[in-house]
Amino acid sequence: MKNVIKNYCENDKIKNGLILLDMPTGSGKTHSVLDFIHDYIVACGEKKIFFVTTLLKNLPEDELKKRFERSGNLPLFKETFLRIEANVDSVCHFFASKDKEIIKHRENIPSEIRQSDEYKKLKSDAEMINKQLFSKNIDDRKFATRINIVNVILDFILKESYRMHLRSQRIARKPF
Repeated sequence: MKNVIKNYCENDKIKNGLILLDMPTGSGKTHSVLDFIHDYIVACGEKKIFFVTTLLKNLPEDELKKRFERSGNLPLFKETFLRIEANVDSVCHFFASKDKEIIKHRENIPSEIRQSDEYKKLKSDAEMINKQLFSKNIDDRKFATRINIVNVILDFILKESYRMHLRSQRIARKPF
């Protein structure tokens, strides 16, 4: 499996760089991909690999990090690995995080935004999703990932971003 991935990625005739690994569970896809990513980044650090998945378990970050640690290349992992969460995950983590930096960012949100109905609704929705995601009830966890919740959050983000943009334009045009 690892050789199939390696041959595909190193084939100069392939222009799009996309590969779909549609194989049965237990066939070694994850293990092979992690080995390839590690070996490829260590050998050719300037090249980029984009691993896109709808399931975070498909690319276990900790296992990949351990491969870099074992080979003495942890700094390379920290320098090259970037995980980008889905919008809903990012928003939910923002409100649930106990990380000091994230708490500081939450506290630095202007009070007029924190007091807005939209912000309060977003915070409430994110707290509900977080509660359901960590619930022991499987139906709660399934509900937490429903697309309508994602749409509510994305709608809020877009509206608030646009409002903030309009506000900044008005502020920028005011004479001193």
